[in-house]
Amino acid sequence: MRRIFSTITALMALLLPAVHASAAFSADDRYIVRARQAEKENDPAMAISMYSRLLAEYKPGAPKEEQRQYADIFMQASLLSRACSRFLESLEFASLGLQAANNAGDRELTMKFLGNIGNLHAIFDDFDRAISYYRRGYRISLEKKLAKSQYQFLMSLSNAYLATGNIIAARECFQKMQLIDYRDINMSKFYNDYLQGNLAAASGEHDLSRFFHKKALATAIADSLPAETLINENWEIGKSFLHTSKPDSAGHYFDIALEIALKNDQNGQLPKIYKSMASLAEMNGDSAAYTKYRRLEQEIVDNVFNPIGYNSKRNQLLEYEEMVKDDTIEGLNKKVWIQWTLIGCGSVILLIVCVFYIILMRRNKELRFANNKLIDKNRELINAEEKNRELMDIRLAQYENLNEDETAAGSAPAADNDTDVNENKTNTEPQGKTRSDEQTKSQYLSDEHIEILLSRIRKVLKDENFIFNPDFSLNMLAQQVKSNTKYVSWVINETYSKNFKTLLNELRIQEASKRLDNFKDYGNMTIQAISEDLGYKTSASFIQAFKKIVGMTPSVYQKLSQAKSEGADGAGAADQQ
Repeated sequence: MRRIFSTITALMALLLPAVHASAAFSADDRYIVRARQAEKENDPAMAISMYSRLLAEYKPGAPKEEQRQYADIFMQASLLSRACSRFLESLEFASLGLQAANNAGDRELTMKFLGNIGNLHAIFDDFDRAISYYRRGYRISLEKKLAKSQYQFLMSLSNAYLATGNIIAARECFQKMQLIDYRDINMSKFYNDYLQGNLAAASGEHDLSRFFHKKALATAIADSLPAETLINENWEIGKSFLHTSKPDSAGHYFDIALEIALKNDQNGQLPKIYKSMASLAEMNGDSAAYTKYRRLEQEIVDNVFNPIGYNSKRNQLLEYEEMVKDDTIEGLNKKVWIQWTLIGCGSVILLIVCVFYIILMRRNKELRFANNKLIDKNRELINAEEKNRELMDIRLAQYENLNEDETAAGSAPAADNDTDVNENKTNTEPQGKTRSDEQTKSQYLSDEHIEILLSRIRKVLKDENFIFNPDFSLNMLAQQVKSNTKYVSWVINETYSKNFKTLLNELRIQEASKRLDNFKDYGNMTIQAISEDLGYKTSASFIQAFKKIVGMTPSVYQKLSQAKSEGADGAGAADQQ
């Protein structure tokens, strides 16, 4: 499939057209003016020569707008060079243009250069590198939602995969093409037939391949597609006849392809045609014709595809190889010593790794044991807290019953449940006097009111609608119990030996621990879902609070708890912490 992508060159130009530099950039540059004039006069060689002068003028550090203008010019020069089969110059323009497009931050222009460079690498049979550029361009086309470019890149990828023998990947690209709404029906028909012909040929179905390529050829003729497509389709049909041992028919189509190529100066297409004609001559036993076509093939390859500086680069490589050869003897003397040194170093490193592994395993085992103990302790604390709350509820209930009995016996009630605690002794507070927390109890709250206030607080703290409300605060609690934040805060501190925020966090984390232990009802809930359900605005704040109270993260707790429930020790879960 040597240089099969020369055919795609003209088609790619339909989807990735050359763009023109802005007038501000070209007006003052004599090389661009002369290049444009040469193009108008149908002198592409002079135009390419003028564009080449810009390569030395390009400045990578120029402003973005100037970078974009350079990229536009280099794209135009690259496509012109490629159309003239001056592929190395085309690659040089495209490589510098890609740099300019990247510097300008123009993603779509970058995508076009990636496709162009991919085509040029494919022309030189470097299909792996071509695939790399096509895939990068395809990702940008997906990012920009450019259906037309997506279609083109998938077609190029399919051909490149076929050239590397990866038929499965080629078929996947072809199937993706069918899902894209390609608005040009005639071109879509040509591409589909063209690729199906190539896929059939790669699978050894040459009669089927010929059928599709003949359909593609008919479309190319009817729609007046570029000469490259006509050359390639005739060549593909000739190849299918060659593979099915029909030399006369093969020769007919090869002759047509050769005639079109020579007539249109498509030198880049000649090597594959000459190579196929040499194979045909070999099949017919015509050694003279075989030698002739192989010689013509080689001449075109040398003249068209070999870079001007290739011999210089090759000589540099030979000089380097000679230098390496001179150093080989000295290197051999050191080789044994280096090998033994590497073996010794490797052994030491392996020993160190083994020691660290043993230490790490022991540490993990201790950590798992400690975490399991933390889980047991947390469960015990939750049970103890629940029992304490039950005892406190019983005490408060007895106190309320006693008040009810005294009321029934005719005694005046200490305070009704609906009494606003703020309205009691608060009114007797001396004006301008600063009160301490101890004064709060001794001077402004009676024991009866403390019990009433505590009873109300506990009722609110049992209500999930409050404690799991993300906006629940001390002020909201004070409003619910008909008191003020100072009294409520004092009662909570005296009763629970902690402030309101700590108490609220503990209540929420206790409920979280229960849910993480309850795999039947909450096993499918994520940590984030549980945290939101319990009133935390962010999962990060929930994880931080859980780790502070329990001693491990919720995910580790859940995994260890599940492992304990299943009779395991939770191995490996601690590593997640």
